[in-house]
Formats: sequence, C-alpha cells, structure tokens
Amino acid sequence: MWKGRYQCAVTLSVDFDAESLWSGTFRLTTPSPLSRGDYDVRAALPRIHALLDKHDLPATFMVPAQVAEEHPEACAEIAGRGKHEVGYHGYYHESVLELPIEEAHRHARRALRLHRERPQRLVRHPLISSACSPEG
Repeated sequence: MWKGRYQCAVTLSVDFDAESLWSGTFRLTTPSPLSRGDYDVRAALPRIHALLDKHDLPATFMVPAQVAEEHPEACAEIAGRGKHEVGYHGYYHESVLELPIEEAHRHARRALRLHRERPQRLVRHPLISSACSPEG
C-alpha cells in the first residue's frame, strides 16, 4: 500500500538484542557490557517507539527468545502497538553456524513455544520452519 506520492518500499528492522548480544554472542557477562544491553530496554526502545509513532511506521523487531523471556513487558509493548512484527533472532543471540543442527533445532522449537505464549506476531526464520517440520 503506497502512501500519497511515494513509490518505493522500505523495510525497517530493529534488532532488539538487549543483554543477549553481549552474553550470547560475545559471552561477556560483566556489568559493563550487560549495562549496554540494559540501555536497549530502558532508553533505546522508547526512543525507537517514539520515532516510529511520529512517522506512523511499522517495523520488524528481531528479538532473541532470551530477551522475550527476560523482558516480557518490553516485548508486549512492541506487540501491543498492533503494527509491528516480531522475528526470531536466535535463542541466546547465538550463531547457528557454530551450533550442531540438533541444538539449533531445539533452540528454535523452544523459541517458537515461547512466542506462541506471547501476544506477538512471529515472523518465521528459516531455521524455525525447518526445526518444526516433520523432518526437523
């Protein structure tokens, strides 16, 4: 759906990693890096919501399942706005290239169960599709 005179499409994607980037990807669990993740929840997310609201823009929020577990209110706020999608972004913000496929599938199935319990629209990641297939 085009708005007014505009004739191009843009996808806005927000990686809402919170602490998972630091603890999951970089395996840093000291206060300094974790406080950077906490900033995502306390300061960055409200600013992003304000900007998207100001321009009436939908976005896709890529959320690790660990973040959905640890910050359910923040994720409920994303979903509660009614115009955003929530995408699977790993369970612990891990690299699936470094995981055995069985473990990656376990993470994906666990994340899918979590997302089904929450009021958010989940955009399926290819790994979730394969993990939840009869073969996966």
